[in-house]
Amino acid sequence: MYRKTCDRCYQLSYSSTKIGKWLCPVCNHDLTKRKARNPGDPRDLPRNDYQANKLKVRYKQLPDNPPAISTYI
Repeated sequence: MYRKTCDRCYQLSYSSTKIGKWLCPVCNHDLTKRKARNPGDPRDLPRNDYQANKLKVRYKQLPDNPPAISTYI
């Protein structure tokens, strides 16, 4: 299946073919002249997963268990 992103409402539209008239299912905008991409295209994947993984590497998460050694004040 192929995918196009509407430049008016920014919603994704899917089709099994690249040819023919292509209308946005949300706002009915004509998407025929826009470039169709393969759904697995990395340029269209959300970047939230990348940012989350980057933060996990930069800031190590604290363990769920408290440390075995306690300090006295």
